[in-house]
Amino acid sequence: MITFRPIELSDSAWMRACVRADGRINCEYSFGNIFTYGASLPLSAANCCGNR
Repeated sequence: MITFRPIELSDSAWMRACVRADGRINCEYSFGNIFTYGASLPLSAANCCGNR
């Protein structure tokens, strides 16, 4: 089962790797913006691929 939880600063490394691998180049796909949006929006993430 995949467990989603609020995004934390400690998620930066694996989330940056996922965002980079996606290949899209726009501001919505940067860890900084995703993390910041999480303060006001109900965002969550799951590291289901084991990227660290």
